[in-house]
Amino acid sequence: MTVDEPEVEEQAPAPTPVAQTQTGWQKTLDDTIAKVLAIPIVHTVMRILDTAGQAGAGLFSAALAFSTLFALFPLMLLMAGILGWVIDDPVQRQALLQQLISYFPPIEQLLSDSLDTIVTQRSALTIIGVVGLIWGASGFYLALDEVMRRLFTGASPRDFIQGRLRGILMVVVLIALMVGTLVITSVVSIVTGITGQDQLLRLLTPIVALAVLIVVVLAIYLLIPAAPPSWRAALPAAILAGLGIGLLTQLFGILTPWLVGGLLAFGVIATVFAALIWLNFSYQILLYGAAWARIRRDAEIRRGESKSAATPYAD
Repeated sequence: MTVDEPEVEEQAPAPTPVAQTQTGWQKTLDDTIAKVLAIPIVHTVMRILDTAGQAGAGLFSAALAFSTLFALFPLMLLMAGILGWVIDDPVQRQALLQQLISYFPPIEQLLSDSLDTIVTQRSALTIIGVVGLIWGASGFYLALDEVMRRLFTGASPRDFIQGRLRGILMVVVLIALMVGTLVITSVVSIVTGITGQDQLLRLLTPIVALAVLIVVVLAIYLLIPAAPPSWRAALPAAILAGLGIGLLTQLFGILTPWLVGGLLAFGVIATVFAALIWLNFSYQILLYGAAWARIRRDAEIRRGESKSAATPYAD
């Protein structure tokens, strides 16, 4: 007796994949994109975006904007404390009060009470402002130092203590710059008042402001990274970033009344929101400029023109 073997059903062969061919317009589009990306300036821009994206520039710009606002609050307390020492004389206090009342007549009593409180609490305001500014600004420096470390790779990160100390030093430098700016502004105002050259002052003010911005940006690129670029690699990026931040500041100066006016019902929140937008875009410009300086630094290293440590980024 034989047992019938079960019939094995033969599987049909898998269909051969059909090769996809580009249509005429798709090939034309790809060729056009390739030609556009091959343009040197477009290629450089794409490398800048790629370098900044790998370092998380978008996230860090938002973090730096928030850190700046938190550092500004103790700065305002410090300025209020300093004002309390300046207007200790009742005559000076009354003169300031009358000037403020001319701007805000409905809140005369509030302004008077506020000035009296500032004079009474000036010691506490000054101490709290200094301590808060040192801590907040040093925290801001740590965030800036971290994103610069990510952009300018090639060195180990600094420790916490060193970062805080460098942050405190940055606070001292910023305060010195503020005092120096006030002194220079006062001197220029006195000179223009004597000579009557108001038009010259209006012309020189934005030029000097842009020059200061460029110098500050260049100092950030050269002093903060642990593996900084050379000044030749950083200078074009600092010029472009400084001009961009200056133009953005001028633009926001024009648009802020409209932005805040449109959100007037939200009060101070509208001002904070506008400040965050301006700070976020400004830090993005700063970090994209740093990415360009990083690319220029790496190009110098490949050509053997820089003594900095080599980095893994390449074309």
